Parts: sequence; structure tokens; C-alpha cells
Amino acid sequence: MLKDIVKNIFLFNTGALPDCEVKNKRIQIFSEAMLDRGASAVKIQKVWRGYQLRKKHEKYLRSILKMQRAAIRIQRWVRRLPLDRKK
Repeated sequence: MLKDIVKNIFLFNTGALPDCEVKNKRIQIFSEAMLDRGASAVKIQKVWRGYQLRKKHEKYLRSILKMQRAAIRIQRWVRRLPLDRKK
């Protein structure tokens, strides 16, 4: 029953049915609420996977952050030196 309905929707959307008068019309299978629910699930999965990745590589990310802060301090120190000392 459901298989026949899906098959007929596919045929209608492709314009293969003989009684299909308007070729530009499409039958919408999913409702807006279903699409919103799917988008919400994708967002939740994305946040969860990011959290897991950060927890897994926490030490590595902290070391990168330390190196970036050290580089910024060195650059700031060099830029504050007088021009004649830089040479």
C-alpha cells in the first residue's frame, strides 16, 4: 500500500503518469514540521560531535592555545622595542 503511494508520487513528480497535466507541480512528501525536526536533530548531532572531539583532544588544543599566546607575547614585545634595537 505505502509502496504504491510512494511509487505514484515518484511517477507524478517525474511527469511519467499519463494524467499528469501540469509538469511543474510536485507533491511534497515531507511536512515543514518534519523538516524542522530533522534540522534540529542534525544540529544536536553536530554540537555533540564537537563536544566529543574537544574532550578527546583537550591536551592538544591547550598546547596549541599556549603556543599562540606565547607567539603573541613575543610579537608584542618585539614591536614595542625601539627601532634602533630591532636592527
